[in-house]
Amino acid sequence: MPILKNERKILLRNFTSESVELGILLAIVGGFLDAYTFVGRGGVFANAQTGNVVLMGIEAATGEWRQAVLHAVPILAFIVGVVVAEMIKKPSMRLFIPDSERAVLILEIAVLFIIGFIPYTSPNIIVTVAVSFVSSVQVSSFRKLVGSIYSTTMITGNLRAATQEAYIFFTKKTMSRLCEPSGTLQLTSRF
Repeated sequence: MPILKNERKILLRNFTSESVELGILLAIVGGFLDAYTFVGRGGVFANAQTGNVVLMGIEAATGEWRQAVLHAVPILAFIVGVVVAEMIKKPSMRLFIPDSERAVLILEIAVLFIIGFIPYTSPNIIVTVAVSFVSSVQVSSFRKLVGSIYSTTMITGNLRAATQEAYIFFTKKTMSRLCEPSGTLQLTSRF
């Protein structure tokens, strides 16, 4: 059965920055990018800066300064991305960027599209820095899922929240919770 024009508009209106569908899509991207940069681009995390801090500390402690610096650069790119995300959200920027969430998605798509054309033979740091930057802009811009705090690029907090939701469901066994699939649980399973 074909979707009518009016039905399509309703579906698109429900697709917001806090919707489960967008949250799942961003989590899939976040998980993929971290796996891609770690496995295919030199063992550096693009999203999980905790991993980079730990690896940087280990490498500095063992005198591997070059490797330590390779883990520090994506951390700095992540910090710059957070600052950019906060600047985009400022009320004074609304004159230039009326929809900050859409602007962030367009920026992320553009950067990742360009990264797709960077040859595998290019230095890995170029890719990991760019991915760390867009990941931090993403995680700083999309912080709520149906009113609950969540992360699109890191799973630890989402896993905690999903476990709490499951615990509450199984201990209270309320029918209203049974009918509503957990957004955080869906998000965590797709990461």
